Amino acid sequence: MPVVIADEGENRFEPYAADVFHVPRINEHFSPILNTLVGHIWGYYAAVAIDEASRFLYAFNKDVQNTVDDYSKKKMDVYELVLGKSFREKIAVFYKEFRKRKAARGFPTAMGLEMAADLTLLLKYLSGRLPISDFEIDFGKKGTALNMLNKLFECLGESINSLSRPVDAIRHQAKTVTVGTSRISEKLEGILFDTLVEYNISTPQLINRNILVLKNLQEIVADIQGAILYRINGLNVLGEPTEETTIEIIRKEGVLKPIPSRVETDNLLKGTKRIIVKEGNVYIGIGRKDDRSIIVIPIISTSPDMPNIIENILLLNISFKENVPLPVKIKALGGKYERVKNIVQENSVKWEDQYLELVEMKALFGISAEKVGEFIVSRVNHSKT
Repeated sequence: MPVVIADEGENRFEPYAADVFHVPRINEHFSPILNTLVGHIWGYYAAVAIDEASRFLYAFNKDVQNTVDDYSKKKMDVYELVLGKSFREKIAVFYKEFRKRKAARGFPTAMGLEMAADLTLLLKYLSGRLPISDFEIDFGKKGTALNMLNKLFECLGESINSLSRPVDAIRHQAKTVTVGTSRISEKLEGILFDTLVEYNISTPQLINRNILVLKNLQEIVADIQGAILYRINGLNVLGEPTEETTIEIIRKEGVLKPIPSRVETDNLLKGTKRIIVKEGNVYIGIGRKDDRSIIVIPIISTSPDMPNIIENILLLNISFKENVPLPVKIKALGGKYERVKNIVQENSVKWEDQYLELVEMKALFGISAEKVGEFIVSRVNHSKT
């Protein structure tokens, strides 16, 4: 962008220059001093403009750090933070403003194209707009909640320092942003997570959204009576089942150990297990043949050659706790709670959370939302007649 410093009244450059800074006419021996002074003042304001972008990022960085600290004080872990709705909304709001400023050329090139691209990707991952399975491809590490959050802080810190460097040089000071997630816990405990450890399954092998599901489900689990660990073979490069995909039993424990399995005579991946592998979601329900309550957990491969591809599934035969508080039931139901509620309301019945107490635990978590909703409607209508 051409900018010209010229004497007052000099207008020959106006058709060609983006701007002309006019200075008083003085003796030509002194004009370099005046021109240099104007250049210094312009440089200062240019640096301040660049620094404004760093302050925008710094404010967001501080906001996220404060949120991390708040969760840490409440003894909540990093998964509850990153997968929480309010955090994802915070990220989404900032992303929109960031994109708006970039589109309006509000971010100087001092930030760097690579850093801007990385920050854009991170914001999309953390707001839930990109599949976490791709994180390792983009950043070379598993897309765990802690990895994503630390990468965000790293990217923000480098960007802030790059953008604030010009004005810091003028002010003879250096700004270094050092923040992180050292105070928030990644450790997961409880009956389901302890069982995963027994099977040498680590947290990075779990899909992030499933971690929160398991945290909520284990509040209603009294005991694990048996388990089967399966290996999945023959998925395509996208991690999807094909007609040749097979399943085999690696380990059987507890009450399930002596029970014959269909997989032992027919190893093609089919039925509910095929759906679990295809969708990658934790499943809670009732076994079709033996009427046992089960939780099935998809497990990601640790091999760098198979990043984020489901290599195993772990089936747990569970029993439910008695006298579970209603809020704990609702939390454990997750999205199923809304579906049950909507089905009941669709039948012209005013919803009350207390209706969930009409359904025994095994049915509430074992049969479909549609059947639960229909059962509640029939019981409520029957009580009115």
